[in-house]
Amino acid sequence: MDRDHYVRLQEECAENPGLFHGNVAKRQICWHLPEYNAWAFFDDVQNAWSGWDAATGEAVTLDLPESFEPWERASLALV
Repeated sequence: MDRDHYVRLQEECAENPGLFHGNVAKRQICWHLPEYNAWAFFDDVQNAWSGWDAATGEAVTLDLPESFEPWERASLALV
C-alpha cells in the first residue's frame, strides 16, 4: 500500500465510518450464521457469500444477497 492509497482509505473512513468499517467486516471477518449452521465470508472474486458447514467443514452455497450484513449494528467508540 502506498501513501496515496492510505490517505484515500483515511478519507473514506472519515466520510462514512459505518460504510467503511462495514465493508472491512464483510470481507475480513468469517461470520457464524446459526440459521445456516455455517461460517460465511464475502468472496470478492465470486461477488457472493461463500462458506463452510460449521459441523463438517464442507463447502456450502449460501443463497444470500450481496447486500447481506450479518451484523446488527456498527458503532464508533470515541475515547
